[in-house]
Parts: sequence; structure tokens; C-alpha cells
Amino acid sequence: MSAEPGGFVRLDHYLAAPPRNGYSPVESADWTGVQMLGLGCLTPEGFVPRQLKNAPSSVSESHVAVLRDGDILMSRANTRDLVGLVGMYRDVGTLCIYPDLMMRLRPAGNCVPEFLEIVLRARSVRQGIQNLAQGTSESMVKISSGGVCSLPVPRVPLADQHRIVEIMNSFSEAQAASVSVLSKLRIAKGAIWDSFERGTSEGTLRNLLEVCSLPTGQVDPRSMPYFSQPLLAPDHIESGTGRLIARVTAGDQGAVSGKYIVHPGDVVLSKIRPALRKVVVADFTGTCSADMYPLRTSPDVIPEYLFSALLGDRFSRFSESVSGRTGIPKLNRGDLGGYSVRVPSLGVQRRVVELLSKFDSRCRIEEMRQRKEAALADALLADFLGGAGSGRRYSAS
Repeated sequence: MSAEPGGFVRLDHYLAAPPRNGYSPVESADWTGVQMLGLGCLTPEGFVPRQLKNAPSSVSESHVAVLRDGDILMSRANTRDLVGLVGMYRDVGTLCIYPDLMMRLRPAGNCVPEFLEIVLRARSVRQGIQNLAQGTSESMVKISSGGVCSLPVPRVPLADQHRIVEIMNSFSEAQAASVSVLSKLRIAKGAIWDSFERGTSEGTLRNLLEVCSLPTGQVDPRSMPYFSQPLLAPDHIESGTGRLIARVTAGDQGAVSGKYIVHPGDVVLSKIRPALRKVVVADFTGTCSADMYPLRTSPDVIPEYLFSALLGDRFSRFSESVSGRTGIPKLNRGDLGGYSVRVPSLGVQRRVVELLSKFDSRCRIEEMRQRKEAALADALLADFLGGAGSGRRYSAS
């Protein structure tokens, strides 16, 4: 079912009417039976019914901006990275209109709506859509309906469109199942730690600052060796998992202000917005942002054990309760001294860490499966689309 050279048509070959921009009236304070979508309804995952508002009573069922199930929505004005997001509208249970910053593409009888959504969300076509965007500022670029209509897309018979939708849906279902498994694994891991904290009588409760030391003094990241070493920042850590997702040197980040030294085994905790649960065990020598605390554990505490404690629900509840005194939630040094950690023997700590690491291994296997399935789906779609979204020549109508 791959698209052969010359087997491309303009996008408007599949449209029942030219694209139409939406309507953005003043929101009504009262329920009128008609809702308005917000621009946030279009996400990288497609259409998500959120940011709904009450439309004024002047909007009736016959209004040109009222949506039908299966209409394709596209963000026509946004930042460069968000413009051109596409999703298929699915009935939200009441009349609904879409805003002026979106355009509606209504599929014709020769097009399966789900097929058109798949095509427009494909990487090559999305790149072609973004290339159409123009504007004087990257914070607001716009796409014209004429440019969208001229996008080259494969000419595909209805029967093959249904087959393509069925194949891509099977990948989506597999991805959703994998995401569910991964979520359950992470919940189970957290529940095991929380159960251990609540139920164990091993060891003693000790003040957090007795089992680890806080940093003293800062270094200049412009000097060597810090300039060429990794500089850890809060946004380099995945929220809720403690996984390092970026490793960038101080020089590459253009850092100039003072930083804390980090050694392998330090438990680095973000003190800004603690509800995000950003903590990691460092496996490198370098520095970290002054918005973080590199905690060095005492000899009778395993770093991974303290990491688990700081990632758990109990510490999260504590940190949220003491960090909301200012505009930006923040953990101070004194706050950390108000928290206690149960510290069992090193043998018990190792057993707990080993058990939790098994869940981490299973999570990594599941994530690898997700990446493989996503890569296979992308490859199949790319093979089918061929040059869609680029400068392909159109076949005769």
C-alpha cells in the first residue's frame, strides 16, 4: 500500500469544502447548550476535549462553526513548534464550535476521517505544514488555508484507507496497553516503598540532616574543570521517576552563576517545585544548579535508599506542606531538617533497593518495547506516505 511516484494529489482532493477558520465570541457566564473549544484541545496526541467554555446564546445549531463528529481540526496560528497540530473532533455530547485560531477540514465522501488525521499527523506531512507557517515572530506564526490545500498527500482508494486505519489503530492500541503496563509498574513500585515505610519497625527514625550532608560553598562554572563537566539542572530529571534525561556541560549551557559540586553517589534533589519529585542519584563528577541540593549520604545509608525515600509519597507530602510560603514553591535547608527518615541496617537497605531496582528493570523493558513499536509504526507510515508533505508532483484528478 505504499504510495508510488506520481500517486499524490492535493490535500483538498479529500475535502468536501475549503478549510474554514473558526469563531471566537465572548464567553458566556451561563450554560447555553453550546460549548467552545480552547486551542489547548489540539495536542501532539490529537484531539483532547478540554478547555471548554460556554458559547453565547447567539450561537445556534446552524452556525457555520458548529462541528460534526469526524471533522479535522488544525491549529492555524501558534508558536512554531505547536502550529499545525491536528486532531479529529469527536462528539463531546453537546453542540460545539471551534476558535478562530483553528481551521476546520471537513472530509469528503472519498476520505475516511481517521485516515486524513493519520496522514496530517505523520512526521513528513507535519513538517510540510510547519514549513508553510509564516510570521514576524516565532511566538506567533500562521498557516494559510491555501497552503494547506496544496499539500501533496497520497491518492488512496477508500478500501485501502480503511486498511491503513485498521493497521495504525492496532499500533495505537498496543502503545496504549504498554503505557498502561508501565503506569501500573510505577504505581506498584511506589506502593511497595510506601508500604515498607509505613509497616517496617526496622532501624530508627533519624533526622534527614543526620543521614546526609548539605553542600557548602559554590564554584564558578566558567572555570576548569567545571566548564567541561556535566551541569545538572532540574529540567534534566524526569518528574516522578528520578531518571536523568539530559546530560549537558556547563560550557554548553553558558552557565555563569555559582554552582554546587556533584560527585558520583550524591543524591541530587531539586528544591524548586518539590511536587514534581525531581531527584536523582548522580553517576558523574560535575556540578548542579543552585536550585538543587547535592546530598552526600553518611556511611550507614545507601544513596539509592535515600533516593527512594525522597521520591516517595511521604516526603512528597511533607515537601509540599512546607514549600508553599512563597510565590514559587521552594524547599529551604531548614525545611529539610524537619523531616525524618527510617534507617534500617545496611542489609535491609540493600534488599529494599534490590527489590525496587527489579521494577526499574521491568519499566526499562516496557519502555524499550514502546520505542520499538513506535519506530515500526513510523516506518510503516513513512513507507506508505513516501513524499507526502514535500514537493511531490500530483497525479491527474
